[in-house]
Amino acid sequence: MEETGLTVEPVEMVSIRSRVRDRRNDVYITFRVKVVGGELKPDGKEVVEARYFTLKEMMDRADVPKLNLVIAQAALNEKKTSFTLSEYKPEPTELYELWF
Repeated sequence: MEETGLTVEPVEMVSIRSRVRDRRNDVYITFRVKVVGGELKPDGKEVVEARYFTLKEMMDRADVPKLNLVIAQAALNEKKTSFTLSEYKPEPTELYELWF
């Protein structure tokens, strides 16, 4: 709601990423969601553009990080009943694990 203007309900947990940087450990959890209300619009602070993309459109854009593509592909292509450590490896300057 804060960044997109949408009210959503979580449907399924897609990925978990734990990243260590500057003596901090951040955990990011990605969910597949169902939109139940609101209007898609950017907040104008953290998000300057908000719209839906197909996977192909995401792949064709130079400004979409590779990690986002890997997570989107997993969300769209895989149905798993448990999480396993991803084979995706971060850049050498990044230290994290990604689970699907």
